[in-house]
Amino acid sequence: MMSVKTVSGAPGSHSSTRDALAPDALNAEKRLRHGVELSFSQAGHRQSWQTRMQDGVRYTEYFKQCCKRKYFNMTRAWRVLLDPGGNGRVSFVPFCRAARAMGFANVLVLWKHLDMHNSGFITLDCWDADAFRNLMEFRHICNTEYGGVAEAFRWGIDKNGSGTISKDELKTYLDTWDFSGNIDILWGALDENIGGFLTVDELDFLTRWEGERFRPARVAREYNLGFVRLQMIRRKQKMANQKIFEDRQRGEAEKQSIEHSRMERRKVLRQSETIAEDTKLQALESYKAPTKSPSKEGDSDDDDVTYEKRCRKRLSIQARMSSQLGMSAQLELQKLGQIQSARQPSASSSARSSSASSSATQAGRPHSARAYTCPDLGEVLQDSEP
Repeated sequence: MMSVKTVSGAPGSHSSTRDALAPDALNAEKRLRHGVELSFSQAGHRQSWQTRMQDGVRYTEYFKQCCKRKYFNMTRAWRVLLDPGGNGRVSFVPFCRAARAMGFANVLVLWKHLDMHNSGFITLDCWDADAFRNLMEFRHICNTEYGGVAEAFRWGIDKNGSGTISKDELKTYLDTWDFSGNIDILWGALDENIGGFLTVDELDFLTRWEGERFRPARVAREYNLGFVRLQMIRRKQKMANQKIFEDRQRGEAEKQSIEHSRMERRKVLRQSETIAEDTKLQALESYKAPTKSPSKEGDSDDDDVTYEKRCRKRLSIQARMSSQLGMSAQLELQKLGQIQSARQPSASSSARSSSASSSATQAGRPHSARAYTCPDLGEVLQDSEP
């Protein structure tokens, strides 16, 4: 029997046709199918990983909330629960004991989310970053200005020597050295016993923080404390300059007001002087000598008394009309009383003047001029009665 030799690639052969058509296409198809399956598996793995991460974050936040609710703030929970020795860091085993004491069994999830630096330890900056920043700046100020926390407590904060410091004393100390953090957060981190005051023992844990993480140069570089304090100093200087400018403007306004009041007083004084001069002129014109000649010896004295009464009455009316002349009128009235005796002529002179006037009247000659002195005017009124 004659054997039939099958030629590779013949039309009647299925395997030969498949091998001859697309050897590379089959490999591409396999790779595509494998890639699709791999992509589906990676997507599922990624989705499950994201779900686990979200659950872990929620679990960690719930753990922090429980600690805060029990110990009032995060830093006190750190100092009392996690780091009672005050070393500044917590390893895995003490953390497990503390977490289980709070009732959290899945400690590994908490550790992975809290150990952000993968250093094998948890520090306060991983637990409460704001409190860590304020504590480190406070520690930096104490070490820089006084050489230590205990020295700063004794010589800088507790100036009355009571052994305790209040929040106001701490605030005064921090304002003196341009503290740029939050005083309330710092006070909550330092007040471990929640007594409303601090002792030097409550600040002692800051002296035991040692290591690369707590070096002042690294902390200052990480939190940029120098630049922040510089900005705060500039802001305070700007506020001080603004206050000086406002005080200067207020002083200029007060100076102008005083000068205006002085000018007004001078104006009123000039007006009062003018009114006084006018009053004197009016009195000089209104008061005239009597026209009747005296018939008796006592008429001259009676005329002087009448004239004095008229002067007093005139001055009283002028004082009521002008309030500015009240004091001057009072002084003039006092002067009238003082010189009353000097104005009244003696009895002999009055007799001689009466006899002379009677003889002159009988002879038909003109009456001699008599002088009447008005004390408020300082003038002599002459009477040229015939």
